[in-house]
Amino acid sequence: MQTMTKVCSTVGRAVVLPLRAGVASIRLLVRLVLVVVAAPFVFGWRATRRAGAKAVTCFFLGLAVGLAVAPRRGAELRSAVLTRLMGATHPPDGELADRLRSELAHAPATWHLAQPSVTVDGGIATLTGTVAHAEAAAALTRTAAALPGIRDVVADLRVAPPDEGSE
Repeated sequence: MQTMTKVCSTVGRAVVLPLRAGVASIRLLVRLVLVVVAAPFVFGWRATRRAGAKAVTCFFLGLAVGLAVAPRRGAELRSAVLTRLMGATHPPDGELADRLRSELAHAPATWHLAQPSVTVDGGIATLTGTVAHAEAAAALTRTAAALPGIRDVVADLRVAPPDEGSE
C-alpha cells in the first residue's frame, strides 16, 4: 500500500508542480504588465523614462558581459547565426577543421592521445598521423565522426609498433 501511495504522490507532484509553476508565471507576467502600463501615471513620465533608460543600459551591459565570457569567439557566433539564418546546411570546412581540432584536444576520450593533423574537405574529415595503439585510432575516429557537420571520417592513422623494452 505504501508503494502505491508513493507512486501516486510522485505522479501527483509531476502533474501539480508544473501546473503551479505555470500559474505563478502567468500571475507574475500580469503583475509586470500592470506595473509597466501604470508606471507613467503613478510615477510620472520622467521617472518612467529614467527607469527605461536604466533597463536598456543594463540589458546592453549584460549582453556585453555575456559575450565577453562566452565559450566561443564572436566571429564563430556570428558565423553560426548567419549560417542558420541563411539556411546553409553545413559550416565552412576551415571552421569545421578548427572545431574538430578543438574537440579532439578537449574530449575526455582523446585529450591525452597524440593529436593527429586534421583536414576537412566537403564535410569529410581526414585524420593523419601516428597513434600508440588501435584503440586510440578508434577513439579519435569516433570523436571526429560525432562532431556535427562531419559527414565522414577518413582515418589515415598509423599505429606505432610497441616498444621492445616495455614487454
